[in-house]
Amino acid sequence: MNQSKIVKFIVSVLICQAAGFVGSLFTVPAINTWYVTLVKPGFNPPNWFFAPVWRFVFLLKGISLYLVWGYEWQVEVKGGVAKRKTWNP
Repeated sequence: MNQSKIVKFIVSVLICQAAGFVGSLFTVPAINTWYVTLVKPGFNPPNWFFAPVWRFVFLLKGISLYLVWGYEWQVEVKGGVAKRKTWNP
């Protein structure tokens, strides 16, 4: 992996983790108000389980962003008209 790919990977993961953090700023205050009053099924996971799972989900989103960012997108022009986009790894 060269230096620019490492930087793209880190930036991609940080962007997605930051989005998760901003979302948590709005969600965390609601946990002690309406969420605890919900009737939950018996298979509902414990509360401590949610934070690591969401971090992992946003990590996967960051990896996905890195993969999409790393590819070259091209528009094929035929007869002066753009026909379709291709994804070239």
